[in-house]
Amino acid sequence: MRVFKDINDIPSGMTSVVSTGTFDGVHLVHKTILSEMIEIAGQKNLQSVVITFDPHPRIVLDKDAAELKLLTTLDEKLEIFESLGIDNVLVIRFSQEFAKTPYEIYVKDYLAGKLGAKHIVMGFNHHFGQKRSGNHETLLALGELYGYEVTEVSPRDFEGIVASSTKIRQLMEEKDLELANKLLGYHYSVSGTVVHGRHVGATIGYPTANIKIDDSYKQLPAVGVYAVMVRIGNETYKGMCSVGYNPTFGKMGLSVEVNIFDFAEDIYNREIRLGFVSFLRPEEKFANVEALVKQLIKDKENSLLKLKDIHE
Repeated sequence: MRVFKDINDIPSGMTSVVSTGTFDGVHLVHKTILSEMIEIAGQKNLQSVVITFDPHPRIVLDKDAAELKLLTTLDEKLEIFESLGIDNVLVIRFSQEFAKTPYEIYVKDYLAGKLGAKHIVMGFNHHFGQKRSGNHETLLALGELYGYEVTEVSPRDFEGIVASSTKIRQLMEEKDLELANKLLGYHYSVSGTVVHGRHVGATIGYPTANIKIDDSYKQLPAVGVYAVMVRIGNETYKGMCSVGYNPTFGKMGLSVEVNIFDFAEDIYNREIRLGFVSFLRPEEKFANVEALVKQLIKDKENSLLKLKDIHE
């Protein structure tokens, strides 16, 4: 998969099938759109091209951008795109200036122009361009001028729920991780660097890796304890993770700590990924360390049950 950070780096003479959007989470609806694009590209012997944006447009345009949380970082999106078999990704640097681009110019210069779009695949009710004034109807009208076809993909639902980035964020906040994962089509993951914490876990027989999250806009699962799969380099392990404030040991800031089962290596300063499989319980303040350890024994048992048939 080729990744371009500038429209002028696109090879001349490209002919393509294009889909454009933020694709936060790359969930089931996004995958339906991208699968349609890939299928059309194969049928017509064209290049598949995804256009996405960095930073997320809301970070640039929203007044409350500091509160925004996203399901996927750019690197995570690119990894999923590659796994789906996308040929090319154009990452447009989103800015206040770019936001003022009229949809007609976006289609003329980017889609039909540099990318040589012969077919455009878009999601239901997708809008683009200045003030989100471009839509399915405007794309169809300009298609007659520039010689491309348009396919609009209908929403896909799971058990009566339409997958959307907003819905998945809501489900995570409500601790319905299982349904959120089903709408994503994979286990929600968080990556970060292992840093030193207070080393309390090691003193009670449950050493934890304290994770510093790499991206401040990355959404964390709701406060609580989770069964997780842990990716370190090329190896995967089972574990349990606490997202919370460690109330038993006094006031602390929000932390992400994982106890990796059957693991004793030094991984400080290493990058690891946590795949959140199942919510186990809310965070609790225990009366003493003995009560905490008793609960941790149960948490590990429950985690192993939840992770029994998981292989990543």
